[in-house]
Amino acid sequence: MSQASPPLGRIIVEAPGKLMLAGEYAVLADDGLALAIAVPHGVAIEASWAKRWQLRRFHDHREWHEGDEEVPECLRFIHAALEQSRQDLGDARLPPMALEARSTGEVASGDAKPGVGGSASATVAACTLLAGVAGEGDSEALLARALAVHRGAQGGRGSGYDVATILRGGLCAYERRGDALPVARAYHWPTSLHVIAGYSGKSASTRAQLAKVAAIGEASPAQLADELAALGEPVFALLTALTCDDHAIDLHQIAETCRGCHRALARWDAMRELGIVTPAIERLLAIAEDHRVAAKIAGAGAGDSAVAIADDLERLVAVARAWHAEGFTPYAMPVAPVATGHATTERSEDRTPASR
Repeated sequence: MSQASPPLGRIIVEAPGKLMLAGEYAVLADDGLALAIAVPHGVAIEASWAKRWQLRRFHDHREWHEGDEEVPECLRFIHAALEQSRQDLGDARLPPMALEARSTGEVASGDAKPGVGGSASATVAACTLLAGVAGEGDSEALLARALAVHRGAQGGRGSGYDVATILRGGLCAYERRGDALPVARAYHWPTSLHVIAGYSGKSASTRAQLAKVAAIGEASPAQLADELAALGEPVFALLTALTCDDHAIDLHQIAETCRGCHRALARWDAMRELGIVTPAIERLLAIAEDHRVAAKIAGAGAGDSAVAIADDLERLVAVARAWHAEGFTPYAMPVAPVATGHATTERSEDRTPASR
């Protein structure tokens, strides 16, 4: 994440986006693990001094002014970040500003939702900017605030992996620890691996999917815990495969563990009839497999995107072209660097996951 303070009293903070690799639902368990990457398709917020608080989205000029009763849906997460930051940091440290948000990268803004975490990016950018203005330098306090803001704006559901990934950068291994602050470890992405995503053309509601899972938990909490634990088993194997030294990266192992994660999710989806794997997602994956490229759903499903990983860039380009030929939208997904001070040097197999 980059922050700059150009002349004319303006402040700009840019937060990357995220792309889920594995653990989409497993992470909902108290000791669940999710793997995601930070990608350069996020949100930038520019602040300038004002007489009263104002929020604005650049591409469609939707606005909110302090005193307005209603907050536009597209500004809901930034408004929540503002309210929580003012409460935590105090108005004396946060003079009124006009905050303007815009999308960065090639992923289109607006109603399309390819699954790169626009709401989490907006939350992180706003919380980071306001903490910087107030002079708060505690990264754990920032993580806790951003997690609370995003979870609250989502109706109290969601794991927070997207917020942590955007704050930490790189490859993020995110583990929930019950009521304690989750652990988010950032790893450098293997230099030999490339990533693309294919947008299915249908945006999905993460909140709606989480509500379905919550209903299962209310009816059968022990059963859901067992099912989420089973979903999480192959995720640890994928983390191990991705965090080897660069010279020891085994693409075959990565591909097989990636497929294993998707097979487990697809079986659970079929059993619970959650609508996670749509026909469009199935077609995206089939096209990738036709080109001998490992791919899986990226996120909570019911739409959004698929992700493909390979060490052969030309093969990924061929997959992208085939996706495009069938009406899907491909995106390059270079992995954003690890945020300064958050890289881990430990190998994943050298630690004991909280859930084991």
